[in-house]
Amino acid sequence: MVTMDPEEIFSLTDCETERTPAELLEWVEEKTRLLRSISGGDSQLLPCMGLARKFLDEMYPLSLLVNHLFGERLDVVCKPNLEDDEFDAIVIDYRDPPLRVQKIEFVHAILCYEEFLHRLYLQQKAPVFTFGKLGGKEKKSAHASDEAVPHVVLLNKGLELFVKAARTKSGKVYGRDTSLVIVFDDYATFRTRDDVATLEEFINAEILPMDLDFERLFLLGWSGETILSYSLSGQNLRKARSS
Repeated sequence: MVTMDPEEIFSLTDCETERTPAELLEWVEEKTRLLRSISGGDSQLLPCMGLARKFLDEMYPLSLLVNHLFGERLDVVCKPNLEDDEFDAIVIDYRDPPLRVQKIEFVHAILCYEEFLHRLYLQQKAPVFTFGKLGGKEKKSAHASDEAVPHVVLLNKGLELFVKAARTKSGKVYGRDTSLVIVFDDYATFRTRDDVATLEEFINAEILPMDLDFERLFLLGWSGETILSYSLSGQNLRKARSS
């Protein structure tokens, strides 16, 4: 295991450098490898503050989003915004004049942040939640299979988190040049086609009617494999799930 303060991996200038989607993905993968080497596979050794936290919460999902939307294009660049709270990143699109600048705001709907870290740094498969973990306490016994949370319970809790996440942005002024991205768990919770269909029905019924001042809403699974997109002007522009 490498001995290094995780904050030494990041600098504000490096984090806010403009990159194409492919360059950002390569940079994120490089930083992720460094964080894995520091943690030795133990996510509890990683800090949840500073630029390291910004990397996990904003830069990592930004790399997934822009690569899904723009792929290998060289005429689109993106840049995290870490110095103020007005928005989290910008995407500059040079494809057609005049150039278009789109702001990005991230919010999380993740049931267990610790499992999120484990997934990134241990590359685990879908975790098995227990009632102890959901209650904020780790089980001392290694035999917790009988207390595993039923999937329907996880599904309902996941839907509740979408409502809570959207409400934090409801009624605020962002503008039609800004998109909202809700990052969610598509490993343990919304991992099947039926789950995603349930999520889409829920979003249409409960989230889209909210007072959300954004041009578009993205639902981004932390695996990078599930991305749903909605126009908040009432027209559903695109829904995609890649396998």
